[in-house]
Amino acid sequence: MNLAGALTIKLQLQQQTISALEIRSTRPRSAGRLFRGRPIGQVVRQLPLLFSLCGLAQQIAALTAAEQALGYEAGVALRQARMQLLLAEQGREQLLRLWRDWLAEGSGPLSNEAQAALLGFNRFYARLLVSHKPALQLAPAVFKAPALPPQEPLPDLLQLSISQRLERLQTGQPEDALDHCLQRLEQRFSAVPLRPGCAALPVLAAVQLQPRLDADFCCAPQWQGGCFETGLIDQKLTLNDQEMTRNLHGLTVRFIKLIYQLQLLPERLHNQSLEQAAPTLSPGTGLAQIPSARGRLIHSLVLDGEQVADYQILAPTEWNFHPQGTLRQQLLGVTVADAHQARALAQTLTLLIDPCVGFSVEVTEHA
Repeated sequence: MNLAGALTIKLQLQQQTISALEIRSTRPRSAGRLFRGRPIGQVVRQLPLLFSLCGLAQQIAALTAAEQALGYEAGVALRQARMQLLLAEQGREQLLRLWRDWLAEGSGPLSNEAQAALLGFNRFYARLLVSHKPALQLAPAVFKAPALPPQEPLPDLLQLSISQRLERLQTGQPEDALDHCLQRLEQRFSAVPLRPGCAALPVLAAVQLQPRLDADFCCAPQWQGGCFETGLIDQKLTLNDQEMTRNLHGLTVRFIKLIYQLQLLPERLHNQSLEQAAPTLSPGTGLAQIPSARGRLIHSLVLDGEQVADYQILAPTEWNFHPQGTLRQQLLGVTVADAHQARALAQTLTLLIDPCVGFSVEVTEHA
């Protein structure tokens, strides 16, 4: 069974306006059924091996849901160690995404600076996996907080403050690759404003969410009749930077948030913001809501003894690429110059929302 799948985004143009948008997904409807009838210990060990992206987030979500179902209460030290693992995985995937999708020229090799930055962070990540390995055990009887390994410095491109980078953009004087990326986004799309999209996914009460988590909901989730987005939309800029981005294109603002999130990573690794411990559900039931590189990841399970009776996974991609969701809301009705610009706009917005699977964009023109 292919747990990845893919997205196909189909646009229709009528008189240079995007008149229809369809998102077709080949993602499996219920990956969780693979785990039914299996011992929970086996499931939390094997589940992350099935995912090529965000494997640690998947594992920690499984551990958190399983421990809740077993009645185990994770202490602050364990939760902090797991949050450090989550943040490191987010940083690793976002750094790769930054260079692969934005700074690499065409499909050529990564620059020397990019390779050095990725190798440096990978070294830190490998050390973290060793030092924090006990945090990936199911319901450890004793847990001692591990020390955070020494971090590699962020690449030079990420040292410049957002305010300074925005000043360069406003004056039209790019000095490095990130400046050029921001300038290209503004030049390519400033005449093609996006329409309003979905709101950020709110905090969802576990006692209300868990009963709704079946295969249909996890395939096309809505909350209180509405679609929501999770991921970069949750990243807040400083008040000054918000003001400076007020007149920028929505794509440019999303890219700035990606840069800012990476800049905050070293501080966040040392000072994690922990959510409140999950409220108690009915015995044998667990639910985890975990921050991942692409947004909120949700796992829900029900145990029969120590066997899995039901398991559901709701990935960020299902919120972010709902058939009626933010991609459709922001693109439908937009007027473009031609099919080429429509395709480029849809591809760029999709990259910045960031699905966890491959995607393609097709454009059909109607007279």
